[in-house]
Amino acid sequence: MRQKWLGRITLLCLLLVSVLFGWTGWSRVQGAQDNPVPPRTILVQGEGEIEIEPDFALLYIGVETHQQNVQAAQKENNELMNNVLTELGKLGVPSEDIRTSRFDVVPVRQYDRRPEYPEIIGYRVTNELVITVKDLSMVGPILDTAVKAGANTVQNLVFSVQAADEWKLQALQKAVADAKRKAETIAHTLGLEIKGIANVTEQVGFQAFETRQAVMDMSWSETPVSPRNIKFTARVSINFEI
Repeated sequence: MRQKWLGRITLLCLLLVSVLFGWTGWSRVQGAQDNPVPPRTILVQGEGEIEIEPDFALLYIGVETHQQNVQAAQKENNELMNNVLTELGKLGVPSEDIRTSRFDVVPVRQYDRRPEYPEIIGYRVTNELVITVKDLSMVGPILDTAVKAGANTVQNLVFSVQAADEWKLQALQKAVADAKRKAETIAHTLGLEIKGIANVTEQVGFQAFETRQAVMDMSWSETPVSPRNIKFTARVSINFEI
């Protein structure tokens, strides 16, 4: 009887030991799965740039008038602006390409005598337009015509391109190709092989060409305008798995 119980106890101990070792082994495997070894990577930078000729311009012009009373300032401004619009129409500028960008009526104050109680000595009326010029050869003639017709402020002249998104993507493609070439060169030199991509970050942009002229020289005629190319640039950072 005693030997029978000893046999059962021995069998039970063997079962417990088997379970214990099995659990430990499973825990090690599970731990290895929960904490995988990170892949080896190389981080490279890629750059791409494309230069494109602008295909349209935005011309910001305006009429500014000063009078002692607001009605006179508005009347003079309206007359000059109507003349500007009439002459631009004669030149062939479509009305849908002209829109008002700003209209202000501001009192002009004098602070010399009593700064705490400035005196209103007149009014300034400003009416500004933005003109979309699709034929760049017409930028100069439009500018000269507007000035001769009564426009006395030129706030900005911006050259840009219409299909900007397309050129951004092309610059991005060049940046990715540049990064890939660099990664392949590094890997080949080290005797390694590119196996995949861990992550990618990108930055794309472009800057339109702007010309600012706060005060027009009224003696200008046949204004020469030579816009520079628009640059689209892209930068990428790619982590390649090796």
